[in-house]
Amino acid sequence: MAKVICEGRERGGDCDRCTNSHNNAPKPFVCVPASFIELIQQGSTMLLALHTVNSSSSDGFRQAISLPSNIDVRQLLRSITALQQSYGVVRAYEGHNVLFELDLQACWTFINANYSPTSHPFRQFIDGLKTQRQGSWKSCFRNGTDPLANLCKTLFTWDDAAPYVTYAMVYKIDPEVEDRLNPNNEQHEKFIIVAAQLYRIIGRQLELQFYDYLKKALGSPSICREVVLEVGHAIISLRRRLASWTRHWNKTQRWDNASCALMPEIESYTERDIVNDYSFWDGSIVAERVRNLCLILYVYFCYMRRRLPAEEQKGLHIMKMWDPDNQRMVEEYLPQYESKTGFEDWLEFNSDQPILEFGRKI
Repeated sequence: MAKVICEGRERGGDCDRCTNSHNNAPKPFVCVPASFIELIQQGSTMLLALHTVNSSSSDGFRQAISLPSNIDVRQLLRSITALQQSYGVVRAYEGHNVLFELDLQACWTFINANYSPTSHPFRQFIDGLKTQRQGSWKSCFRNGTDPLANLCKTLFTWDDAAPYVTYAMVYKIDPEVEDRLNPNNEQHEKFIIVAAQLYRIIGRQLELQFYDYLKKALGSPSICREVVLEVGHAIISLRRRLASWTRHWNKTQRWDNASCALMPEIESYTERDIVNDYSFWDGSIVAERVRNLCLILYVYFCYMRRRLPAEEQKGLHIMKMWDPDNQRMVEEYLPQYESKTGFEDWLEFNSDQPILEFGRKI
C-alpha cells in the first residue's frame, strides 16, 4: 500500500507487481501511485484559493469582491502596518460563529520573514507556498485560540466557509470592540481584501500541514479509526467541490462563468494559451487533480476500513456534515464498494445503493 495501489481486484486478479509480491493480503482495486502529497504540492485543492469573496453587507445581502490578480507583498505589509494604528486582530465569522482570529503583528512578522516583498500572480503565489517546517505561521493565531487542535475539522471548516466569510477588525485598546467590515464601504473593502489575502496564505499552510500529517498517519503500519474518519471527511469535502465544478463542465466545454461562481482558476497559463484563446477561468486542470486526489484517498479509505476490527467499522458508512450552502447538517454516504464503478457512482452522489455492513444490507 505504501508504494502502489493495485488494479488487479477490478479484474478478479492482481497486477504483475502484486502477483510477484510475497504479501497474500487482499490488494486495493486500482493501480495508481499511493502517494498523494505531490498533488497537494502542485497547487491548492481548496476553495481557499479562489479570488472571490462574497461578504455580507449591512443590509444582509452578499456582495462579491474580486481580489487583486496579484498579491503585492510589500503593499500587503504596508496595509497591515496601517491597520495596526487602530486594530490588533482580524476576526472572521461564519454566520454568527467566530471562525478564526489572526494577530496582525504576528502576521506582519511571518510574511515579512518568509516572502519576497514583490508582486506575485495570485494563484501562482498561493500554489507555490511550501510547508513551513518551523511552523512560524502558527504564531499568527491570536493567543488563546487553538484552531490546530483538530487539524482536519479546522481545514475543511475554513474551506467550506471561504467564499462566505464576514470579517471584523478588533480594536487594540479594547478587544471587546470591533468594526464589522461592510463591502459597501470603500475603506472597509480594502480591509476585506487584506483579511482575505491573510486568510488564503494561512489557509494554504493549513492545507499543507493537514496533508503532510495525513501522509505520515497513513504510512503507519497500524490502522487508526480516527484517521479513517479524517480520510472520509476529506473525500466528502473533495466530492462536494467536484460536484459543484463538474455540474457546469465537461471536457468539450469551457467553464460557464455565470453559472458556476465557485469554479477553480487554471493552475498556470502561458502566452501560447492566451493566443489560443484559452480562458484563464478554465479550471479543468485543477478539477482533474482534485479528482485524482479523491480517487487515491477513496482507495485508502476502503482499504483501511476493512482492516479495522468489525466493531470499529460501525458508523463508517454515513457521516454527518455541515452544509454551508443550506446552513444545516446533512448526512452523506461514505464509500461502499471497492471498484472503479463504485468510485464513479459515489462521486456522482448515487446513493440509491444499499449500505453494506459486515457483508449484509442494512
